[in-house]
Amino acid sequence: MTLSRQLIILITVLLILVFTGTFFISVQNTRAYLESQLESHAQDTATSLGLSISKHMAEGDLATVTSMTDAIFDRGYYRLVVIQDMQGEPLVDRKLALTLEGVPPWFIEQFPLSTPIGKAIVMSGWVQAGKVVVQSHPGFAHRQLWENSVEIFRWFLISALVVLLLGVFTLQLVLNPSGRWSDRRMPLLIGNFPPSRNCPKPWI
Repeated sequence: MTLSRQLIILITVLLILVFTGTFFISVQNTRAYLESQLESHAQDTATSLGLSISKHMAEGDLATVTSMTDAIFDRGYYRLVVIQDMQGEPLVDRKLALTLEGVPPWFIEQFPLSTPIGKAIVMSGWVQAGKVVVQSHPGFAHRQLWENSVEIFRWFLISALVVLLLGVFTLQLVLNPSGRWSDRRMPLLIGNFPPSRNCPKPWI
């Protein structure tokens, strides 16, 4: 195997190692960010809904509580929205099946997203009237994680191709000199410097 091929293989291996490390670090950072967003989203919704229905829970107006819960759940951003009494019995129970469209199953298995549950107490004055339980749907977050990963992979392929082409071109110039470049540069590389006509004569 020639030296140029060995160097090309070395550059390729280094690029693959750099990409693998960068890819996993980027995916892990994005996944951690999305999980924190899912947790914050669920908790904020639970707190907001708990404050909104507190008056109606105190009055026993279950119809209004149900309609307000449905208005939030029907947006499609939530996997679970449940209104419970203080004994834990569900008064309003809304659940959405976990379907992840546009994301390969193998990617979901390799990079799962946890979906923490947000909880809030529904107060009626100084008395606890019930609980709100909310869980965000991970479908949108998984799709965003997948799209970001594809974008990273695409940019790596483009960058790797450019680096390889530049590397091959540079190696050809260095290892396979020819023509005028060889005539002018090779004597300098081996220490054969031409005499200078303007060099002053030494004093004797």
